[in-house]
Amino acid sequence: MLFRSLLAYTGYQPLAEVIVVSIQDGTATKVWSYSPAAHSAGGAVFKPSHLHERPRSIAYTSDESGRDEVYLQSLEPDRAKVQVSVSGGNRPLWRRDGREFYFVNAREELCAVDFPENSANFGTPRTLFKLPGSQQGVPPYTLDYTVSLDGQRFLIRR
Repeated sequence: MLFRSLLAYTGYQPLAEVIVVSIQDGTATKVWSYSPAAHSAGGAVFKPSHLHERPRSIAYTSDESGRDEVYLQSLEPDRAKVQVSVSGGNRPLWRRDGREFYFVNAREELCAVDFPENSANFGTPRTLFKLPGSQQGVPPYTLDYTVSLDGQRFLIRR
């Protein structure tokens, strides 16, 4: 069996949309996309899965509610979707083990959400700290921070 890689990216046609393609033998095939009518979505990241397992869910930012919010959507046939941020959010990122999820809220604070192992339920978002400096000028859907493997340190673009 050949291993297939999945790639998520933000496409513009003309509004931003999330596109997932499967890459096998040098050929990319579109397997899923999300473009809310008259709204934008982008900045998608897969929830980490075990080695050689296909990701089961994807997080992204969408303005379909009237402001940017972070959503988690299943890539399984049910396509279940839940809003993770509660008062604005963007720039989602997973900790490598998939047990914690990060995003930036509307007040430019880095927030974390616990995701228990083997559970579809998740915790309440909690604020970690205010991001240093102004994030104005950061292009939409651009990830301007990263997290260490253990989730204890962050590298942030200033």
